[in-house]
Amino acid sequence: MIYKIRIGHDGTSEQPEWSLQRVTMQHIKSKKTLDFAANAWLSRIQADGDVVCELPVVEGGQAIFPLVRYHVDVHTGQLKQAETKSEVSLCLYGERGDSGLRLLYKSNMPVKFQRGQTDTFQVEAVSLGKLQKVLLRCEASDKSQYWYCEKVVVREPGTTSESIFTCERWLPFMSQGMIHSEIELFRQEMQINHQPKIQEEANEGDWKVTVVTGDLENAGTTATVSLYVYGETRCSGPIILGSGKHQLFNPNSADIFKINLKDIGDIYKIRIGHDNSGKDPGWYLEEIRLENIDTRELFCLPVDSWIAENEHGGDIWKEMPVVRTNKAPLPVVAYEIYIYTGRKPGAETESNVFINLIGTRGDSGNRRLHQSKNNKVMFLRGQLDVFSIEAVSLGKLKKVLVSHDGTGPGNGWFLESIVVKSEEEHSNQEVLFPCNRWLDEYQDDGRTERELLAEGSISAVGETGSVAS
Repeated sequence: MIYKIRIGHDGTSEQPEWSLQRVTMQHIKSKKTLDFAANAWLSRIQADGDVVCELPVVEGGQAIFPLVRYHVDVHTGQLKQAETKSEVSLCLYGERGDSGLRLLYKSNMPVKFQRGQTDTFQVEAVSLGKLQKVLLRCEASDKSQYWYCEKVVVREPGTTSESIFTCERWLPFMSQGMIHSEIELFRQEMQINHQPKIQEEANEGDWKVTVVTGDLENAGTTATVSLYVYGETRCSGPIILGSGKHQLFNPNSADIFKINLKDIGDIYKIRIGHDNSGKDPGWYLEEIRLENIDTRELFCLPVDSWIAENEHGGDIWKEMPVVRTNKAPLPVVAYEIYIYTGRKPGAETESNVFINLIGTRGDSGNRRLHQSKNNKVMFLRGQLDVFSIEAVSLGKLKKVLVSHDGTGPGNGWFLESIVVKSEEEHSNQEVLFPCNRWLDEYQDDGRTERELLAEGSISAVGETGSVAS
C-alpha cells in the first residue's frame, strides 16, 4: 500500500527554485488515482531551504500518516579543529521507513558546524514512527576538513522525549578528491526529564581503543575492521571499528575509537580482524591499547603481525590474551583441525568452508579454512585435509560449528568427521566431532551449517584434556 511519496531535485542550474503545486499518480490498469497537494517551494533560498519534500496519501480527507517537522540538533565536538566547512547530509530511519538523505543546509546559526556549537535544522517527513537510527554523510575536498561530531539529537514537536544518537568520533575523509563518508548512529532511549541520570548510566563501561597500524609501506588495509572483546560474563559481539576505504588504518598511524563494554566482566581476551574486502586488505597491526575511561585501567597488547590470508599464518583474525596483574594470561594455542570428507558420490566441495571452535572458555570465531597443510586442492571426496588456527586457549572443546557459503559449481559437501588436536603446557586434547551428513541445499535437510558435538576425547592428558560425550 502506498502511504507517501518523496519528490525533489538536485539543486543544480542557475535557477533551480521550483514551486510545486500538485502531484497526481494514476494506476495504468485500475485507473485508481492518488492526488497529492504540495503548495511548496523546493528551493535553497525559499522556505526551509529544502529541495525535497514528502507528501502523504490522503484518505477520507485525512492523511494516512501525518507530516512531521523533525527538529535535528547536530552537536560538533570541542576537540581542536573539530569544525568543518564540508556539506553534511542526514537520513532519519524509523519503523515506517526513512526520510531520504537531506542536506543540512539552513541552520539556526550563521556559520554551521563550528567547534563546540550546536546547529538546529528542520527535516519535514511523513511520520517515521519510532526513530531507530540516523545516517550521517559528509563531503570533504581535502584532509583538513575532518569533522568531529559529538551527537545528533532529534525532537518531534508535541512529544516530551528526544532521540539521542551518540557519535563521539571523527568522520574520516580521503585526502584526494571528494569522497562521501558515512556513519550509522543508533538510538539511545533517553527521556528529557531523566537525562542526567541516564547519561551517567550510558557512560558506564566506556573504553577508549587505540589501534596502531605498522610503519611498513603497505601496512594499511582497505578492509572493514571489527573487534570482539571477551569478558568473564559475556562477549561484546562484533564491534565494527570502520573501513580503510575511509582513511582509517593507514601505515604508521593510530586510530582511536570509543566503545562500550558494560557488564561483560573482567576482560580476558580480544579478537580483531577484517572482512578481506577492497583492493589491498592485508594489514600489519602493531599494537592495540584498551583504556577504561572511568578507572584509567590500561591494557597494552602488542601484535606485530600481519592479518592477511596471503601472509604467514594466512588468517584474517588475530586473538590476544589480556595480561592482568592478579592472574596469569591464558596461552595462545595452535589448534590442528583434521577435516575428513566422505566417500559418497559428489561428496567433494569447491565452496569456502568455515569453522568455529567452541570450548569452556569461549569460541575461536568463524575462521575460513583456505590453506590446507597437506593438499593443494581441498575437500575432495575421501580426502583428509589438515588446517591450523590460533586462538587464546578455549579450555575443553565442547562443539564446533562448520559451514560453507555455497559458492562454486560443486557446492554440496558430505562431511564425515572433524578431529581437533591441541597441545598446552599441562594438557593435550584430541577430540572427535562426528558428522556423517550432507551440508547441501539440495540434500538431507537442506542446511549448509552443522553444529557437531564432541563424541569424546580420543587421547587426552591433564585436567583440560578430556571432553565429555
